[in-house]
This record gives sequence, C-alpha cells and structure tokens, in this order.
Amino acid sequence: MLLELVCAVQNYAWGKIGLQSEVAKLQQTNAQFQLSPDQTYAELWMGTHPSGPSRIKSTNESLSDFLCACTNEQDRIERFGSKAYSFSLNELQIFQKLSSQSTSSQPLQTIQLPFLFKVLSVNKALSIQAHPDKRTAQRLYLDRGDLYKDPNHKPEMAIALSEFEALCQFRPFDQIANFLRTIPQLAAVIFYHETKPDQLNDLKESDLKDLFFRMMSCPADILNSNLSSLLEQIDRETKEGESTKTIPTRETNLLLRLQTQFPGDIGLFSIFFLNYITLQPGQGIFLAANEPHAYLSGECIECMACSDNVVRAGLTPKYIDVNTLCSILTYKTGEPPILLGDHCVDGNLSTVVYQPPREILEFQVTKVELKKGGSQEGREYFLPVSKGPVVFFIYEGEGKLKEGSETEIVARKGQCFFVSANSKIQIQTGSREDLIIWAASCNDSMFE
Repeated sequence: MLLELVCAVQNYAWGKIGLQSEVAKLQQTNAQFQLSPDQTYAELWMGTHPSGPSRIKSTNESLSDFLCACTNEQDRIERFGSKAYSFSLNELQIFQKLSSQSTSSQPLQTIQLPFLFKVLSVNKALSIQAHPDKRTAQRLYLDRGDLYKDPNHKPEMAIALSEFEALCQFRPFDQIANFLRTIPQLAAVIFYHETKPDQLNDLKESDLKDLFFRMMSCPADILNSNLSSLLEQIDRETKEGESTKTIPTRETNLLLRLQTQFPGDIGLFSIFFLNYITLQPGQGIFLAANEPHAYLSGECIECMACSDNVVRAGLTPKYIDVNTLCSILTYKTGEPPILLGDHCVDGNLSTVVYQPPREILEFQVTKVELKKGGSQEGREYFLPVSKGPVVFFIYEGEGKLKEGSETEIVARKGQCFFVSANSKIQIQTGSREDLIIWAASCNDSMFE
C-alpha cells in the first residue's frame, strides 16, 4: 500500500524564515501550502503524533485514523506488520491506563506509528534540553500532566543535511575543569563568592552533577554581573589581539552569537560544559534518553520514538525546569560518536542505513539514492522492504513510484508517502536528476 501524505509544519520561533528554510522548500509541492516570506518554518512532521498528524492526501483523513479504521484487526496488522502492531497497541494501552490517572488534558485515543520523522531548519539555538527515559516520562505525566503531556520516552537521531551545529553530551571532564580554572566568571557563577583555589585544583568527575546544577540555578544578579564581566573581557582581548585570549575563538564566537539570541541567559555558560560539534552532511548523532543537547544551526533529518517530551533549562522563552533536568541527566562525559551509516551500493542504487542501538526498537533512517537514468538499463530498483510501516519523502529530484500493478505515481521534491508493511515499491528516475529519498521505519531489531 502506497499513500501520499500531507504533513504538518511547525512554525517555532527558532526556525529559518521563508525560502531560507528547507522545510518551506519541501512544502512547495503541497497545493495547500501558502508561503509567507516573513514566517519561520522550523519543522516538518511526518507521522501520527497528535501535535502534528499527517493526513492522507486523497481523503484528508488522519493517518492515525486510517491505520485504525479497519474493523478487522487482521487488516490493521497488515498495514503495521504484526510486530509493529503489537508494539504500538501495547504503547496505546499503557498510555490510556496512565491517562486515567494523569492531570493531562490530552488522552491518546488511537494507535500511533512507533516513530516520528522530521526535517528541521534551525536558524537560532534550540533550548538546553533532554528527553526523559520511559519511567521518568511516565512519572512526570502522572505528577505534572499539565506541563508534561506525553508519557513516552524520546530517544532520537539527527542526520545533517547541511553543515549542522549542536551542543551535545558533556565534554571530557578535563576540558570542563580547565574552563573552570581559566575563566574566573564561570567559576564565580558556580561557587558564587566562595571560590577558593583548592576548589578548582581538586575537581573530580564525580563533582559534575553538582557543578552543572550550581551553574544552571545561579541567582540572576550573580549571573548578570559575571556574564557582563566575561563579555567585557572578550571585547578587551579581541582588541588587544589573539595572544591575549583565554577562551578559544570557536567558543568565543558561539558565546557572542548566543548572547545576541538569548541575552543574559544562563544557557550561555553551558557551552563550557557540553561538546560543541559541527556535523557535515550525511553525519549523524544519536541522543539517548537523559542526554543534554541543544541544536544551534543548520538543517537536519530527525527521527525519534513517537513523542514530544522535552525538559528544558535554558536558551528558551518556554517553561524552564532546572531541577528536573539536572536530576535526570546521565552526566556521561566524552565526545559523542559520529554516525556515518551503513553503506550499500547495488548498480545505480545506493543506500545508507542509520540505526540507533538495537534496544531502541522504534526507528531507523535510510537514505536511498538512484542515479539519473538508473532505470534505463533494464534493471528494476525498489525501496528497501520493511516488515513494519514506512514513511518516506522525496528530498531531491523527480521519479516514478509503483506498487505491483497499481498506476505509477510521478513523485517530486517534497512529496511524502506512507508505505504499509512488506510492500514492494519500485522506483525509477528520469535522465536529468538523481533521485534522493529519506525514509523512516522501525529498527530491524524489532523483527529479530
């Protein structure tokens, strides 16, 4: 089964504006989309999450309703695949049981895809945030459902479409300790007025949780005075020349940029605690539950468990919950692994599969590229077949899609499709452009 979707766009304030945004460019093929040149286009959501559900283009029915519309359960299983259906049905039953005990006003009524697939266009920093593990997410939903409306965990993976900047996971502790020793303003927002040399000389990795909490909960007056002092120092050192700098140029430039976006925010000091990474197109990162991160700029593919669960503590005008964030973090240190995906080439068809750890059953991402004219040599090419549901979109080029004896569909950049489990979709290209497709599906480990 192959169905074209109309997908939701989120206009968050941090998104890129107008056609600077890849999200807006992808929506150009959607007849219902009206571009506003001054509007931000931050995220394209492809899936069934209630906060941004996709709809069947031909009927305007929500994808979630369509998946559950069959009166015969066997038909639902055929659309999901047996294991994905069992997984999603179990998640729904857990959600409904929790809903009866929660203060949340958003009970879930229908079965969902296990994953949520997105494209992000980031113009300015997202919040310092983490996504709680499943047990914590359920507790927050029960205790504070007015703020935390989603009881599911949200492990996620981001894959760069352009050069993509992010803060991610705690730095190696020796880097953090060195910043504390060489930037007196940073030490002052943590130790307030009690800083002593031996405190900075005897720092241990086991101190990290306390250090980060002290920084994130620093009183406003102390934050403001020390941030002003640091910015004055940077200005003075910039005028005096490179040899006088105590802060690396890269971190200096980031601090100044974030100050223009979120003046006086405590999140500015987090750059000295978290890894500052730049992904090149095709590189990715996996963000497990309870890992701190903040996307800074660029475009990316993002895929996650079907959840919108976020705990924030800086670089945002939204609700900040420092105590909860600092209590759930893993405090794992070191540089995050960069994902390159598993590459496979078969004639003119190439695939790159990005998988999270095997215990994360909900999702994986596949990039499919068919060279222009690749269908003209007498071979047939197909999208990788999954035992569960698939959502994919055309990222570049134009091609033809066909399932069995059904009428072929001409597909262009931005069009998005749902594919039922075990469906075999033939793809063809013309002679002018390569065809590039990004697809989300359940992790292969779900079917083992």
